[in-house]
Amino acid sequence: MYRVFVLVYMLLSAWTSAEDEVSATGTTHRLGHSADTIKEDLRIATTHRNRRNSVANWLRLLLRLYLSEYGDAYEIEDIMEDTASIITGPGVLALVSGIDPLRAGPRLVVVTRSYQVFRFRNFFIAAGYTLCDQASMVPPMAPFLSVESDPCIASVTQLSRTRDGLTRCVDIYGTSRYPEDMVPTFNATPYMNYFYSNGFAMLYPQMTMDRCGLIRSSDEEQYMPSTALPLGLHGYDLSDDVFDLARYREICPKLSRTPGDDFFLELEFRRDDYECRPILDSWESCSLRE
Repeated sequence: MYRVFVLVYMLLSAWTSAEDEVSATGTTHRLGHSADTIKEDLRIATTHRNRRNSVANWLRLLLRLYLSEYGDAYEIEDIMEDTASIITGPGVLALVSGIDPLRAGPRLVVVTRSYQVFRFRNFFIAAGYTLCDQASMVPPMAPFLSVESDPCIASVTQLSRTRDGLTRCVDIYGTSRYPEDMVPTFNATPYMNYFYSNGFAMLYPQMTMDRCGLIRSSDEEQYMPSTALPLGLHGYDLSDDVFDLARYREICPKLSRTPGDDFFLELEFRRDDYECRPILDSWESCSLRE
């Protein structure tokens, strides 16, 4: 009974305020939300700073449900905080686009400093995962790293676990750079979103919400969304020419964003002190309305 009370309290705290009206727009699937719903919420966050706490708390619930598919969400968050690591890649893009991340980006992508890889590896092995070899059948994932990213990747550790017929895979990228500094090197602006231990960041929010993006010209043939990106960037209008998308003031020709600039969206999570911190099993798609 206490867990139910706390769960209801958390939901009310995340989705309501004195000026917010919450409206249910229907159920999609276990982890997916209506694309229109998530875009509306993120637009609210970009245009109404006083509403960001509500959107951030809702995203945190979304992240915890996603992480709970791979292990104890709170333990993963704790390791992320201790190691200053991030969760990113196709799964995160799918999650914030209202698409089921377990289908569009079937592997959890962790980016951490190379000397911290063992923290995640040990955690997932203790949770029943095994290291993958080249012969392992690991679900494919759309490529999100560019050739510019390669020199920064010191190691890639892949793990998988199958329970009750469901396979979950984890990729741990050990880097020589600070994890958040890796994000601007990705191959396309829509992938430049990530969760850190206490928040969410989107480097090109307006473009991503409008399903537009830039790709790196050096990777054009490899990454144009014909067959190379059938899942991760499906439906995006991509170009390698900055002038094709010149209507967006946030575009930088070198695909560089810095925290704190005029167009960088960052939502900080509120820390909770609940002794009992439940994980949502499912939810209805909710949208914060003005």
